[in-house]
Formats: sequence, structure tokens, C-alpha cells
Amino acid sequence: MCMGGGGGGSAPDTSAQEAQASQQAGAQQQLMQQQAAQNQQLADQQQAQRTEDLQRMEEDRNRQAQAAAARANEVATYTAGRQQRSKDVQGGINSAFSSFNDDYYNKYTADYSGYYTPQVNKQYDDARKELAFGLARGGNLDSSAAADKYGRLSEDYNTELGTISNNATGAAAALRSNVNSAKSGLMQQGLSASTIGSDVAPEGIGNVNTSLAGMDTNIANVRSLANSTSAGLAAPPNYSPLGQLFGSALSGVATGASGYNTGLAFNAMTGQQNSSTVTSTNPNASSATVKQK
Repeated sequence: MCMGGGGGGSAPDTSAQEAQASQQAGAQQQLMQQQAAQNQQLADQQQAQRTEDLQRMEEDRNRQAQAAAARANEVATYTAGRQQRSKDVQGGINSAFSSFNDDYYNKYTADYSGYYTPQVNKQYDDARKELAFGLARGGNLDSSAAADKYGRLSEDYNTELGTISNNATGAAAALRSNVNSAKSGLMQQGLSASTIGSDVAPEGIGNVNTSLAGMDTNIANVRSLANSTSAGLAAPPNYSPLGQLFGSALSGVATGASGYNTGLAFNAMTGQQNSSTVTSTNPNASSATVKQK
């Protein structure tokens, strides 16, 4: 039996289709691989950028930390140096003025009194002798007027001694005030920014060291000024001799006689006697010595 027919034909060829499909699949896979590679490359680049950024940030942090540490060292060095120099300048000024203590002012007072008190005593003794002579010459040694004159002279004497004492105390107080004022002014100068710099440290350790060296020079100048100022204040005072103190007590009494006659009258008034020789102080008298009876 024969099989056939007018509409029969061969089966479709699928190999070409499969090849095409395989080719397409391979191309798609290749495209996917390329895309994945590109994505990986981009991811790697991004990771590298992130790593670089992190490294840069870390380096920045390290630089900032180092700068902060360096600045902290500058501040610490400057602050410690400035504080020490503040102590140095105060110590130098205190040392320059260390002699001005209570003992010094007490001695200053005593020296003042020691200069003027003997002059008061000398004038008082001379005035008593002059007064005795004048009263004796007028025959008034035992009068009430004589008692008044001697009372006035004694009162004036005590007043002058009191004045000397008060002036001595006042002179010492004035010196103390001058010393304290000078010392205070030097302290202000020594602790000023012009001497020990600003309280803000300069930038850079080199500038810090330069600033501290400048402070040392300034402090040396202040200490030198303190020493010279102290020496000037400690210089011996210029005393002026006293003028006539007891003229009012001698007013109305004839005085001005020779020391010899004054001595005789004074001894007569006080009841004193001696046999010592006294040279006349009267410029009109001879230079011969005379005997006191």
C-alpha cells in the first residue's frame, strides 16, 4: 500500500532555531557578564574612593590631633614660663625692697631724733645760761619774773622735743609711704603685659620661646630699676640745722654776755661751784682763761 498524498511534506528543521536561540542566549549572557563586570568595576571604584576618603579623613584627624597637641604644648610652655617669670619679677622687686622693714623705719625715726635732739638740748642749755646771766645782771634771779621765764623756757623746751619726736615719726611715715608707692608702681609695671606678655600664647613654639626670652629681658630691666629706686630711697636724708628755738623765752632779758660771765651767773642761780677754767666766748674779750670761784 502506498502512502502519500498531495499535501504531505518534510518535518520543520529546528537546528537552526536552536542555534539562533543558543546564539542569542550566549549574547545575552555575555551582555550580562559585561554588565556585571561594569557594575563590579564601578563598585570597586566606589570602594576605592570610600577607602581614599576614609584615609584622607584619618589623615586630617591625625593632623588636627597633632596640631592640637602642638598647640597645647605651646600654651602649656608659654603659660608655665609666664607664671614663673611673674614670680621672678615679684621676687626681684621684693628682694630690692626687703631692707625696708619695721626695724629700718624705727632706726630712721631714731636717727632723725638723734640728729635734732642734741641741737635742741644744746640750745636749751645755752638759753638757760643766757637767761641766768640776764636775770642776774638785772638782779632778778630770785624774782617771780625769773620763775616765769624759766617756766616758759622749760615749756618751750618740752614743746620742741615733742615737735622733734612728731617730725621724726612723720618723716618715717612719709618714707614708708614713698617706699610703698614706688614698690607698688614697680609691681604693676612688672606684672603688666609690656613686661611679661599677654596671657594668650603666640602661635608656634618658636614664637613662644622668643616671647619668653623677651620677658626675661624686660624683667631684668624692671629688677634693675627696682634696685636703683630702692637705693635712692635708702640714701641718707639731708638734715637741715635748726634755727633759733628759744628766742621768745629770752625776750625782754639782756643777754649776749660772755660764756664766762654766763657760766658764773648760771652757777650762781643753781648754786653750782667748780674751779675749772673756761675760755671766754665773748668776741670782745681776751683769749685768756679765767678761774671760776
